[in-house]
Amino acid sequence: MATIAIPTPAYAPGTQTMALPAQNLIERAKNGDQQAFLGLFQAHSKRIYSMSLRLAGSLSAAEDLTRDIFLEAFHNLNAIGDEQEFSTWLSQHAARIQITTA
Repeated sequence: MATIAIPTPAYAPGTQTMALPAQNLIERAKNGDQQAFLGLFQAHSKRIYSMSLRLAGSLSAAEDLTRDIFLEAFHNLNAIGDEQEFSTWLSQHAARIQITTA
């Protein structure tokens, strides 16, 4: 089984820079483009982090949950069809993970 390095930038609110259309990012990420996955992370991390913080109650737990959610997203990219599905999947998965860790 191949090992894939996932870029894990420190979360910094206000650094949401996604230059390419989301669907393009999803297709590129499915083909192994780590920069594309980073773009998806940047586009969605603020919302997922906010949700995690609200439900987890601590900064470190929210950071861990956000990381775990995006790792799962990375591993499930091929099952996710388009931008709307990706966004919905992230939100639903975030809620599921947080319910099970509460």
